[in-house]
Amino acid sequence: MTLNSKSHTSNWVFLLLRLFLGLVFLFSSFVKGVDPIGTAYKVEDYLMAFGWNFFIRYALVISYGVILLEFLMGITLMSKAFLKQALWVTLLTMVFFTGLTYMDATKNMVSDCGCFGDAVKLSNWETFYKNIVLLIVVIVLIIGQYKFRFHGLRAGKSALSLFFAAVVFVSFMSYNLNHLPVIDFRPWKVGQEFYSQKENKPKVYVSYKNKKTGEVKEYLFPNYPWRDSTWMKQWVFVGQRTIVDNYQSPSLFIQDSLGADGFDDVFVAKGFHLVVVSFDIRLSETEGFKKLASLMPLLQKEDVSVVLLTSSDRSVTKEMLSNYGINIPVYFADEVTLKAIIRSNPGLILLHNGILQNKWAVADFPSEKQIKKMLEK
Repeated sequence: MTLNSKSHTSNWVFLLLRLFLGLVFLFSSFVKGVDPIGTAYKVEDYLMAFGWNFFIRYALVISYGVILLEFLMGITLMSKAFLKQALWVTLLTMVFFTGLTYMDATKNMVSDCGCFGDAVKLSNWETFYKNIVLLIVVIVLIIGQYKFRFHGLRAGKSALSLFFAAVVFVSFMSYNLNHLPVIDFRPWKVGQEFYSQKENKPKVYVSYKNKKTGEVKEYLFPNYPWRDSTWMKQWVFVGQRTIVDNYQSPSLFIQDSLGADGFDDVFVAKGFHLVVVSFDIRLSETEGFKKLASLMPLLQKEDVSVVLLTSSDRSVTKEMLSNYGINIPVYFADEVTLKAIIRSNPGLILLHNGILQNKWAVADFPSEKQIKKMLEK
């Protein structure tokens, strides 16, 4: 093989590796950018695992930064803009995340790294091996850059293009943050059908870790002190597992005010049901409950069942609803699951005969006209 043919083959190999790496980062940034609040929740998990509680208030900012960095790395690798700088930034990024995921895999600090959002679920060890592969690819590309001298595009227009791409992508993330994800990768999406949990009821085991000692305990849900605020401050949720036979819909354990299982009453009952979801009513947007209060007369007239689903304290919940003149049944569930159901606090879910018909963030709460139109279908 001649020198030119070797060089030609090498160029093709490095092209494929560069495109592969760029596509991985673009895919990763997209599935996280479609749900930036979900990534922020994952950042919170890591900060709590390391005991860096002070930075939790900046979780959303960190989420934006990480997602945007992945997006820009993907764009630069695909386009060869600032290729040399992009490869070194990618190397440093992969070294950091490979180390982090190794710690996660060996110590099980966080059950799911969320590296591909909710689109692709990987175990901690699978995530670590994936990062090893990406790290090897970027090292090969850096070596190839110097050995075979393949160069990136010149600056100038490239910088302007990257800036424009960043602005567009940040706008995309902000839209998903202020409304709801344009693509819902979670099981609680529109069209999902729910089945009774009374027949073939699944068993869910939840694991919590003590923030000080690192001790991990597993409980059969709901037989753990999740209503004890002192206990909840000392322990952090790390994961759950479900033992189930042929179960076809997402599992959620809901308790009514008397402690009875309320899943079927909320998600499976016949007719129209509007579920108000607020994982923490103290942190909810007041505008949401003001809008809900204005809709209550119509909902009652149309005989639409309205309930609140929350993890907040009973007395706090009762006081908050009273402040807005809202009198609806209240059900209680785990905060982590409520955050997964809808990325808004509060958010609305409309069900009809056990099928999820629609979801709304606070910014998109339906008008009376929209509700009437939906009920006529």
